[in-house]
Amino acid sequence: MRRTILVSFLFLVVILAGLWVSASASWEPSGAVPGYSLRKLVPKGFSVYQGILDWVPVSSTLGIAFARNYDKIADVYSLASYSFSKTGVCSSSRTIATGKGSPRGAACFWITDGVSGERAASAYGLVFVLFNEAYSNYEAAAVYVAKFDSSGGVSGRWKQIFREVTPKGWYIYAKSLFAFRGGQSIGIVPSLTFRKIQQTGQRSLAYFLEADIKDGSLIGSTKQLPLPIQGHSYSVRGFAPGWNGTSWLVPVAATMSKSGAATEDDILGNKALVCVVSGKATHAAVLSEIAEDALMSRDTYELALTSYPGSSTDMSMFVRHRTPLQESQRKLDMFKYDFSLKRLDVRGRLVTTRSVSIAAPVHKLAYDVAYEPWLEDDSWSECLVRSGTIYLARAHSVVMIKKHAWAMKYEQEFDFYAINSLTGDVSHKARTVATWDLILLLKPWIDSFPGGPIAVVNYAYFMTAPYARDNFLTLFNF
Repeated sequence: MRRTILVSFLFLVVILAGLWVSASASWEPSGAVPGYSLRKLVPKGFSVYQGILDWVPVSSTLGIAFARNYDKIADVYSLASYSFSKTGVCSSSRTIATGKGSPRGAACFWITDGVSGERAASAYGLVFVLFNEAYSNYEAAAVYVAKFDSSGGVSGRWKQIFREVTPKGWYIYAKSLFAFRGGQSIGIVPSLTFRKIQQTGQRSLAYFLEADIKDGSLIGSTKQLPLPIQGHSYSVRGFAPGWNGTSWLVPVAATMSKSGAATEDDILGNKALVCVVSGKATHAAVLSEIAEDALMSRDTYELALTSYPGSSTDMSMFVRHRTPLQESQRKLDMFKYDFSLKRLDVRGRLVTTRSVSIAAPVHKLAYDVAYEPWLEDDSWSECLVRSGTIYLARAHSVVMIKKHAWAMKYEQEFDFYAINSLTGDVSHKARTVATWDLILLLKPWIDSFPGGPIAVVNYAYFMTAPYARDNFLTLFNF
């Protein structure tokens, strides 16, 4: 569903959003959970700011962000970079990639091996970007890599390391890009879901690429991951891989539909999968199934991989699973959630499962019989581990629609958790609940400034044209 609004009204929404952030403490329901403070990032030089695709600290006080810019007059997209301080002060943007299509995902790394000081002259960054490009009358996707410096400027030329052309009569429905550094290389996971333009049909493909940290050049062959029934009738999402010293583990969430149909009524169920990819140049891959359900609901699994404490080979996977509520139970919620930490061995097989207790979202909206839930999104960051504790950020959104009318109510919840890696015990570190109009929260990013605080960048999406975004920085000191 789409609506257009006057530009002046959209600007008013943006201004009000900034005001609401400053009053966040007053939204927090009475209780023991501290408020989740939000500082809006406001870089200059964008036509329509469409949000950060990834960011990385380059010093103890400065981060570099890579964001999408949209020129609505020319109807073209570009990739821009900018810096921001720990206090949220942003530089002006610089355009670093044009003519490659629309940047849809990115992963960036700051390489300081053997360097004294994070911003020393010999330190550098690598950024990998997934572009959705126009190709004849259909689409193609390509991954490029480039080096960047401590101000976000690209040094040298962009290099294409992956390209997938969409068959005629199909289009790219969903796409993602995640990556992780393991030793002297970086594992990259692009995943694509295709649908037929005029017929029922769906297929997904997911790939693993390994790149050298020196310049991003590919190591060995590109591997198409072994999905169930070659990805036919599936939509999949790959997540950031992990490295266990000999192999790469790639978490994949998959939803299966009847004959590739895309409606909720045709969904057969979901799987949480792990692909184990050898560290050798051939990148031999084996698929393991970790969990499954038979729910008529898409995207029930969200996965995040991290190290397992005390083991040089095993890994831990945080799993968020959700079950749709029956229509009669839906007042402000569409789902109930369950969580677990799953220990995986060196071959990606499930060793143990430990249940994790995380409270259901709270609400600022009051129940109104005239409204019903229309959309609910629940997104989690990747894991950040310190001294055996897993830190995670959650971004939860609810959209209510008025029955028999076109009117909406919106609600957003920001949460931050600390989870004991071994026991699964949870500490709810921060929460804020907002009711920003027209806003849907998307997946947050988590990282850590060297020697300093954990930093989360949240992502707010305006659900009206020209589909601008806002980003918010939060620091946590533990």
